[in-house]
Amino acid sequence: PRLTSLDLHDNRLADNLAVAIGAALAAPGCSLRVLNLAHNNVADPGGAALGAGLAANSSLAILHLAHNLLNPAGVAALAEGLRANASLSHLALGGNEAGGPGAKALGEALAANQAL
Repeated sequence: PRLTSLDLHDNRLADNLAVAIGAALAAPGCSLRVLNLAHNNVADPGGAALGAGLAANSSLAILHLAHNLLNPAGVAALAEGLRANASLSHLALGGNEAGGPGAKALGEALAANQAL
């Protein structure tokens, strides 16, 4: 059996976990379809790692990152990964501090992404 859903919401997890999960998302054969990291302490380094993982991932369909510590740089790095990802169909980022630059990067990534 392969892991297809991982719910770690509201665990006060920080960037070190997001970096590890980002690497796992990029691994060949990753079968994860649902990832919930909402209500944790994922900040910009974690957003960058998850973005890199998303760029290489072809299985994840749902990603919850609401109510973390993502600022414009982290949201922009995540958005960069969205440009190359074709599997994600649901992304929750509410309760972060995307600001103008992060929102702009997200908008541009969404325009380039055909799945979201």
